[in-house]
Amino acid sequence: MNQVRTRIWAGVLALCAFGSYAVLTWLTPEEADLADARLADRDNAVLGVEMRVYDAKGQPNLRLVSPRIQSPRGTELYEVESPRFEVLSPSAGRWHGQAQRGALDTAASRLQLESSVMLDGVRAEQAPVKIRGERLDFDLETRIVTSELPVEVTQNRNRLRGVGLEANLRTDQYRLLSQVEGRYVPVQP
Repeated sequence: MNQVRTRIWAGVLALCAFGSYAVLTWLTPEEADLADARLADRDNAVLGVEMRVYDAKGQPNLRLVSPRIQSPRGTELYEVESPRFEVLSPSAGRWHGQAQRGALDTAASRLQLESSVMLDGVRAEQAPVKIRGERLDFDLETRIVTSELPVEVTQNRNRLRGVGLEANLRTDQYRLLSQVEGRYVPVQP
């Protein structure tokens, strides 16, 4: 009777081992699925990201949301797909931005935004400000946004266009650097 039980248990164990192997083989993707050629030169790719960046004093500096952030091998640069972000200013203002692509340079503490960049500022007791351009660079430590390309700034019905921008998101002030033209419409009481 012992030999019969031993053979039965050996058969059950063999069936379980074979079943486990079959299930794992069926669930494991093929090698071609694992090696995405587009990401072969990347150290990593993180999907569905919400990143919060704090300044040296521990205060929130930036909230960055992206469907994918990836890093090329050997760099401290992170490519950011469709970045959306929010920056708080000490004057109770909030700046929301988005672009089609961006790059987060952790060594320089800088976020570079490219292609259809929009930056909207909602400030206490002032009309909202909209800044549009094709490239904006955001310094995470100083909270200063710069550009050397054409930009457009809109506030209420006022519109300014120029080449080059320096916007301080701490003080909610901005300055167009050259070739400035615009339209100013006084607020009616």
